[in-house]
Amino acid sequence: TRVRIVEVPAKTVAVVRFSGRFGNVASRKKYATELQEWIKTSGTYQALGTPFYSGYDPPFTLPFLRRNEALVEVRPR
Repeated sequence: TRVRIVEVPAKTVAVVRFSGRFGNVASRKKYATELQEWIKTSGTYQALGTPFYSGYDPPFTLPFLRRNEALVEVRPR
């Protein structure tokens, strides 16, 4: 496997952190919806696309100790 390092332009994202198994689609959807609702009600930011997800821990980490995030790119209103 080859590793490539690619520089990407800076962007601002809104994030909600959650624990549990990364493969739990219902959980990811729940937190993405929570994040989108917060963006709408805050009135400060506008979402620039659909949420994406990041998981940071290896599979042998206990689910309640895992760190996952739902993220969406935003811009100020």
